[in-house]
Amino acid sequence: MKRKRPRIAFYTTLIVILIFSTVIFLGRSYKPSQEALDVYDAVDVVIEENSKEILVSSKSEGNGVGFLIYPGGLVEPEAYLPLARETALRFDTTVVIVKFPLNFAFLDWKSGIRVMDQLAIERWVLIGHSLGGAFGSKLAPIDARIVGTVYLASYPADDLSDETYPSLSLNAQLDAVMTEADFAKNRKKFPATTEFYVIGGANHSQFGSYGLMRDDSVASITPLKQREIILDFIEDWLSSLR
Repeated sequence: MKRKRPRIAFYTTLIVILIFSTVIFLGRSYKPSQEALDVYDAVDVVIEENSKEILVSSKSEGNGVGFLIYPGGLVEPEAYLPLARETALRFDTTVVIVKFPLNFAFLDWKSGIRVMDQLAIERWVLIGHSLGGAFGSKLAPIDARIVGTVYLASYPADDLSDETYPSLSLNAQLDAVMTEADFAKNRKKFPATTEFYVIGGANHSQFGSYGLMRDDSVASITPLKQREIILDFIEDWLSSLR
């Protein structure tokens, strides 16, 4: 019995550390702005929510192409409600914000498959912000329903340079979270057909709606303007794929 006590103490300490770390991470998560929460009161879209995802749909859903949004690391999914609403309205479709354990996409990056299985939409575009884009990029190579991937201030977690599916990379001029050096080092991982653009005056945080992320620069354009430019790029990109 005496020999087992150190082992019991070790595992007890480990559990305490894990619980403490989880509490810290949850406390550090970036909360949705009031602008984001106000989307719940919008009358021009239909919103459904459960423990796994938030669905935001236009009232006619006439497009036939759905969108998955993979949030950035430690960012609560509700922070992407403005982008989801404006995407649903612009493309007359359904947008699904995927929820992840502890707000980390890498803990369940295949969640998008479950979402697509539940909905009668055959073609999807994945929009991933930061860490969400990195691990969302793993989905397209294994599921043909993903017809394209949009990276918002992000790059693939794996080397996808041999892939040829359509991809769009949108970075922010004033991004101080993902540096130019980091992006340059990982640019070779993108699929060969990726289109690359930089949004002038934009920052990392305004790809979502959760205030200014720690270490990020202040944007010189409004959050609404940044989202409008994002959707303009996506619209032009999608039209070139048809």
